Amino acid sequence: MKWMHCRLAVGIAVVAAAAVALTACTNTAPESDTGSAGDGAKKSKPILKPNDAGSLPPPAPTGRPGVGMGETVKDGSVNAGMMPAAETQEMAKPMKVTKSESEWRAKLNAEQYRVLREKGTERAFSGKYWNTKTPGEYRCAGCNTLIFKSDAKFDSGCGWPSFNKPVAPNLIEEHRDTSFGMERVEVTCATCGGHLGHVFEDAPDQPTGLRYCINSVSIEHVPDEKKTEEKK
Repeated sequence: MKWMHCRLAVGIAVVAAAAVALTACTNTAPESDTGSAGDGAKKSKPILKPNDAGSLPPPAPTGRPGVGMGETVKDGSVNAGMMPAAETQEMAKPMKVTKSESEWRAKLNAEQYRVLREKGTERAFSGKYWNTKTPGEYRCAGCNTLIFKSDAKFDSGCGWPSFNKPVAPNLIEEHRDTSFGMERVEVTCATCGGHLGHVFEDAPDQPTGLRYCINSVSIEHVPDEKKTEEKK
């Protein structure tokens, strides 16, 4: 009889130990991270459980925390968020356009080639857009990429078309320019690399404080017929 009692006690102990182990497994799940001391020990974290309403907690948001809608992030991409489709398209990275010099010469007239491809400059007050006030868009004369809009154009008195900002920052590229013994910032089209002009921090009356001084020959104006009619 004593032998049977001992055997029964051992059986009860084994069942109790298995129940404890099963309870522990249902309350925690292993995590792959190592311990903070760097000893390789595995940590455990609670398994997600239904909330009071009987449903699992909502998933974490998929947006980019800390980055405003439409802002460019470190990897060069843009957090479009819930921006309208048109604005999202403007913020997207432009596709590069590459042509041989002979192809550019065939596409552009002599003055356009001199300015866009050879970084020339037209004379002040000689360009066709320096005093243009017609509403519309200003596109790169080399590849037709939208660069500026008329609502950013202002009269700086310098003799070249002046804008306080591009349609989107990624549509242009800026380069240090030390030609002619001056320290300037060159502005080129991000799509085709064509020389547009320079940008200066000398427009305190503008919301950006910037003056994009652009050659008329480097851009093409596309009038906004609807806004033109409204102004009449």
